Amino acid sequence: MSVIALPADLDSDQAAALLPQLRRQIAGGGTGAVVLDAAAVRRFDSAALALLLECRRLALTSQRTLEVQHLPAGLHSMAHVYGVDGVLGVPVGASAGADPLV
Repeated sequence: MSVIALPADLDSDQAAALLPQLRRQIAGGGTGAVVLDAAAVRRFDSAALALLLECRRLALTSQRTLEVQHLPAGLHSMAHVYGVDGVLGVPVGASAGADPLV
């Protein structure tokens, strides 16, 4: 299992800059699960969600699974609105400090 800590800022500029590094870590990281730890993420936009979805695609291509942990409530809500929270494997109420989603 590989655990990758995401940075505090995940807007479009930071997500684009981070993608090559994540590609290397996911594709070259062996076998098993890839865990993205979003505990530090404080500032984000829809690019963060696109980055998480791309990480999922990369993991699947590498025959690995992806798990996202400690997703901020706002990013979790965005994933829910877009209908991709289940795709990312983030259970309802799993984000830090999140109000239960209905």
